[in-house]
Amino acid sequence: MSALSGRTLQGPANIAAIYFEALGAHSGLVPLKITGVQGTQPNGSQVGNTTGMPGQVAVVAAEPLLQVGIGTNSTFILTLYGNPGSNYMIQSSSDLGGNNWQSNMNLILSNVVNPILVGGSGSNPRVQFYRAYQQ
Repeated sequence: MSALSGRTLQGPANIAAIYFEALGAHSGLVPLKITGVQGTQPNGSQVGNTTGMPGQVAVVAAEPLLQVGIGTNSTFILTLYGNPGSNYMIQSSSDLGGNNWQSNMNLILSNVVNPILVGGSGSNPRVQFYRAYQQ
């Protein structure tokens, strides 16, 4: 990428967007690793301190994706990735071996991604499993 003639790129800025298309029914979280970042000044000399941060792309097809993270005050945040306008059920269980899933939330997505606060972790959090499915 390069700046327009007579223009420069300065500071942290989003300078590109990448779009993906899911083929088939499977969704997935795809890790992105930034390598080989280089910058040159208008005179052709290299710019110091070039960097890139790793990230991920959520490729959403027919299956929803559910990801957990830790928010402020040791709270858990589930992130639901799905298709806007679709109705999803979030369920939880303390045991993967049984069939004792409890319905926690039913929601219709207005965006591809929806964060959901699910409570505090505390110093000794209980084991809890979550799943999502489209209704």
